[in-house]
Amino acid sequence: MPDRSIARICGHFVVWLLLSTTALADVWVVGAADGPVQQLDRGEAAGLFLGVGGNPWGVSVRDSSDRALYASFYRALTERSPASIRAHWAQRVFSGRGRPPAKIALHELEDALRADPSLITYVPAGKLPPGARIVLDLAEEDRQ
Repeated sequence: MPDRSIARICGHFVVWLLLSTTALADVWVVGAADGPVQQLDRGEAAGLFLGVGGNPWGVSVRDSSDRALYASFYRALTERSPASIRAHWAQRVFSGRGRPPAKIALHELEDALRADPSLITYVPAGKLPPGARIVLDLAEEDRQ
């Protein structure tokens, strides 16, 4: 009997894992509607949010202050854990090669986009703030 319980638990875990992985990609990278970025691909977005590869658009990159959204975004974009992302930034800061993006809350985004049209951040899919445009749909990227 214990083998069936373990199998059932493993089965539930696999289903949960598949469902949660699908939900992880439901994140949009957004910028101001009149901002310098019209569209990004996954590599360009990863470069901006990880501080590698330059910033040819001169955008201000912001991370979400929401921990769950932060984790979902980086898992969907880079397939790396939040701990791995923090380690990446610790190494870059220590070596003098950059600082992590400042944090922004979802409720501050509309005003921030109005004040700084060069701002780039991410939001849950379906929560596009007024004055923003989707520059990368991670779920759409995953389907291709």
